[in-house]
Amino acid sequence: MNKFACLSVLFFLVSCREEMPCPQAFYYWRTVCKPGIAERKALSECDAKRMYIRYFDVVAGDDGYRPAATVIFGDSLPDMAVVPVVFVVNDVLKPLADDSVAALAQKICARIESVNRKYHIEDVPEIQLDCDWSETTREKYFRLLHCIRDHPLLRDRQLSATLRLHQWKFREKAGIPPADRVCLMCYNMGNFTSYHTRNSILDAEEVAAYLRFSAAYPMPVDVALPLFCWGVRFNHFRYAGLISGLSEKDLQTPEFSAVEPGVYRADTSVSLLGVPIRKGEHIRIEEPDARAIRQTAEILAGRIKNRGYLVWFHLDSLLLQKFTPHELDEIADLFR
Repeated sequence: MNKFACLSVLFFLVSCREEMPCPQAFYYWRTVCKPGIAERKALSECDAKRMYIRYFDVVAGDDGYRPAATVIFGDSLPDMAVVPVVFVVNDVLKPLADDSVAALAQKICARIESVNRKYHIEDVPEIQLDCDWSETTREKYFRLLHCIRDHPLLRDRQLSATLRLHQWKFREKAGIPPADRVCLMCYNMGNFTSYHTRNSILDAEEVAAYLRFSAAYPMPVDVALPLFCWGVRFNHFRYAGLISGLSEKDLQTPEFSAVEPGVYRADTSVSLLGVPIRKGEHIRIEEPDARAIRQTAEILAGRIKNRGYLVWFHLDSLLLQKFTPHELDEIADLFR
């Protein structure tokens, strides 16, 4: 093959690679993993390649730490790769003795292996740790990642770590996690306990501010975007709790009055999704729509070059009613 032909083939391959759509995946964040018909349909229509399944949490316990809410698989899984996700509460790391980090890594890996054996899960290309580490816990957390990476469980598998926007922007203080890839969590970026916050789940301008002057991250970056919504309760303008899954249409009833865009007042005591609401409480709805998610994706696509998967948080039939597969595909196409 002459030089011209070789260059033509190379140009064709590069062009095809650039036109490939970003592979989609979904988080599954329930204790009982049993995707229903609507959820399986969404996986199929979005041509999802992976499910990132929360296996268990590591929380504070009498002996320093303990596993909590280990996943139970209630049905056969769709035919796709599974990425076990372990959520490590940052407060677990603060009192953890330096010589106990390796033991924690061993226990995490052993529990993942136990779940995989029990439910015959074999297609596991990656293990993910989710932790909002701080400057004071960074050293222990990074040592934990090192120990897990050296465990036989990770043979022929990748280790990924979740990354918050502040850890992306202030990486000199936060550090670079010793992993094979990171997943940038582009949600929960504001102070939801403040009455004056408008949308703590997703704010495209806030995302742009975090990424504006950042250099490329030194490893592949998966991107996680939100599909979820919630209502934030305020009693006398003080934070009173969250109602997961609450949308604006739930408040468009005679029991509530709009006091400003996205904020409603309870005119009588009532129950919402099983949560008692007192008369006079204010509820702010935070509900990212396809337009806001698309705007955020456009910013991310222009800033992050070494992208991997687009991971939706999370797979839930009620949340999926607000978005069509075509809308999700269009957003994924921005990452070509």
